[in-house]
Amino acid sequence: MRTLYFTLLLLAVTATAQAGPIGIQVLDRQHSTHLRATNNVFSDPSGVTRSRQSNDRVFDTLSVPGQTAEYPGPIIVEASADLFDIYVYGSNATPQSATSANARTYFEFMTLSDVVAPITLDFSGAAQSYWSSGSVSLFDLTAGAAVWEYEWISGFSGSVPWMNRSGGGFEASLAPSTPLLLDNHYAFSMSMTTQGQEAEVQDLRVRLSGIHDIPEPSTVALLLAAFAAGAYRARHR
Repeated sequence: MRTLYFTLLLLAVTATAQAGPIGIQVLDRQHSTHLRATNNVFSDPSGVTRSRQSNDRVFDTLSVPGQTAEYPGPIIVEASADLFDIYVYGSNATPQSATSANARTYFEFMTLSDVVAPITLDFSGAAQSYWSSGSVSLFDLTAGAAVWEYEWISGFSGSVPWMNRSGGGFEASLAPSTPLLLDNHYAFSMSMTTQGQEAEVQDLRVRLSGIHDIPEPSTVALLLAAFAAGAYRARHR
């Protein structure tokens, strides 16, 4: 019976590893956000700022009151960053107010096999800001060379090959010209910033698809041990 349980779990892990075009093992990761909000760009251009950084998912929100009773605010700015997902938000409900939000994800990884497959950026948001900008890069740490580097500015001008997505939003398929090699280490970086002024709302998100994180062998071993222990207890009840 235990042999059967082990076999089923190994099959499940193998199926997971083959589920996406690029399976990776994350070696290091760093996520960060930076927020700024001011209720008057003339009297207080710096406003209130805050930055956060972590190896885990980061989420932060900042709120400042409006400058008059007629425009009480609040002015709100938010950002979050995770392994395959960055998000920025700004709501400027009063004249002369301004917000800025930046989210960045960075991780180093190795692939589970030699592979040539695209990584897709999925962009969505309630508003597309003329002032939104971002960058995305993939760097081969072993070879010391960029695999690709892209950026967008001023409402999607720039080098990212954005295309309209059915159902709304935009997407960009970024494919390396040469295989990602099993023996090499890579670094992926993605950043997005939005800036808003006066009565603007920006609500923007970029997600990665075509890439997924596979548990390290030690994690799989722990899962196998836990599954085997459960199966053993169930058998001897």
